[in-house]
Amino acid sequence: MAGYLRKVGENRYRLEYMLDGQKYSKNVKATSSRQADKLLIQFVSEIDNGVYQGSVNIIFADFAQTFINDYARQNCQPITVEGYLKMLNGRILDEIGNYKISKISPLILNKFYNKLVNSTKEIYNENGEKQEVFCLGQESLNKYYNLINGIFKYAVNMKLLKSNPNETISKPKTKKHEIKKRQFYEPNELKKFIKALDNEKDDAYKLIFYLPVMCGLRKAETLGLSKKDIDLTNQKIDLTTSCEYVRGKKIYTDLKTKSSIRTIYYPQILHVLLKKYIENCETNYLFENITEDNIDDKLNKIIKRNNLRKLTYHKLRHSHATFLLANGSDIETVRNRLGHSDISTTNIYVHALEKNDKKASNKINNFFK
Repeated sequence: MAGYLRKVGENRYRLEYMLDGQKYSKNVKATSSRQADKLLIQFVSEIDNGVYQGSVNIIFADFAQTFINDYARQNCQPITVEGYLKMLNGRILDEIGNYKISKISPLILNKFYNKLVNSTKEIYNENGEKQEVFCLGQESLNKYYNLINGIFKYAVNMKLLKSNPNETISKPKTKKHEIKKRQFYEPNELKKFIKALDNEKDDAYKLIFYLPVMCGLRKAETLGLSKKDIDLTNQKIDLTTSCEYVRGKKIYTDLKTKSSIRTIYYPQILHVLLKKYIENCETNYLFENITEDNIDDKLNKIIKRNNLRKLTYHKLRHSHATFLLANGSDIETVRNRLGHSDISTTNIYVHALEKNDKKASNKINNFFK
């Protein structure tokens, strides 16, 4: 079938074509049958060359679900898919979900990104006063941009669009220009925290909280540790697995990035505890029966019982980074220990050197007096 057309109204024609058992049809406007013939030739050519936008009427929300089911679930970690769904259902679909994907222009996307950048929320500051702050930092904005870009790229690959409207737009920039300093324990607080851990009777939790302070592990990396990851002879840990929670279910997966897959040497102070714990551990994963909520609850109790400044598990990891930097470790070494793919992420911790820098400045001042 070479394709044919029929008149369906005044200056309106229906184009039809069959290829490989699939029927294609399209209504067009034409002032004459000659013009309609030209449109039919173009219609058939686009189908034969695989560039016909036959499903351009699909709305973004429906295609996003196709992207999740047919691409993301096949190629991404479950926790990544969960993150995509949160972004889609939380902000993206409310704004552009009802647009036809063929009608979403760079202008529409840019308007959406500006709304993300300018979104604010009210918080209570240290003085108990309400304060309006911008919601999204650069890392979060990048995630939104990358997800939308990935969805449109997939639409292009599936021949639904000829081009990606997102690729002409620069990544949105956060208005949180006053980079929030990472919270961490000062050396004296860190010593007090370790002393508090030494008074704990449960070796599992003692070890769980030693690991971010002494090795810089993330919570998911700690929960993902198995016996095979620990090299007691050489006192090192091979990090390859992450323990994530998807819809409340524990899932063990490979670490997401190449930089996260790394080997960390641990200090002697950790060795005795680690060796004893592994010898008595009856499960393959070291903390198989412990959940994220268990860890958070236990940490809060330890902090409260010992009158320590409240910090999260992740901020214990910050303490590891800032302690190393303040004591002479170079930033590349710290980056590798933390598993950062981008050195700019590690640079956030450099504020730990401020006190040392002030001391250096005072020494210069005193010398030249």
